[in-house]
Amino acid sequence: MADETGGTPSGVLPDLAYLVHETENEPLRYSIRSVAQNCSGLYGNIWIVGNMPDWLQGVGHIPSPRGRGKFVDIRNKVEALCADDRVADQVVILNDDYYATEKITTWETYHMGLTSEYLKGKPVTSNTWFQALKLTAEWMERQGYGDILCYEGHVPLLFDRHKLGEIISRYPAKVICDYPGFYPAAGAAGEGVRATNAKIVTSEHFHERIGTIPWASSNDASFADGLIGGFIRGLFRTPSQYEL
Repeated sequence: MADETGGTPSGVLPDLAYLVHETENEPLRYSIRSVAQNCSGLYGNIWIVGNMPDWLQGVGHIPSPRGRGKFVDIRNKVEALCADDRVADQVVILNDDYYATEKITTWETYHMGLTSEYLKGKPVTSNTWFQALKLTAEWMERQGYGDILCYEGHVPLLFDRHKLGEIISRYPAKVICDYPGFYPAAGAAGEGVRATNAKIVTSEHFHERIGTIPWASSNDASFADGLIGGFIRGLFRTPSQYEL
């Protein structure tokens, strides 16, 4: 059961925190199975920030009100996580569709090169994700962090919870942001190494990306009907200790 006594001193294992938007959530079930199997001994408690599925047990819950729009909602969840001193000082933040596909021994960081280079390959668009990434990178540059590396590869990130809370508190309240962009200010696992995006949507993505790093990610459609969904369900058939 998650520790309710307060924050942890340095040197203690990091906690894991899932930002959860939906109660009916099969990807989350398999993500937790994957970390229970392949990340054993590398984390303390698991926390669900947002909606708590009724099939979970032995995890902590941090309620967070739904925001108007995806990125407002994500910011609300990250702020609630950072403010909760029951959580360890260091915390690995995951989305519900991240899967550890191999055994890991450390919370290694992965980036996709400079954000300016990454954005250069994308058409300018009003898409909220593109805008959140761009606006966060521009703000970080104004804060003195330069042309930041892009940590948008759909993999877990290890943060200093207090530093993350401090940097996000300074970000303009009415401007959308994407929390991985704060990693250069609040990350706790070093700069990391360059890698491909772990998100797998198409069969081409599956063949190109699976196995390049020990993480994979899906979306709703690719988990339900794609190669990655079948692959993950096949890898993690056994329920974890966190399932009722």
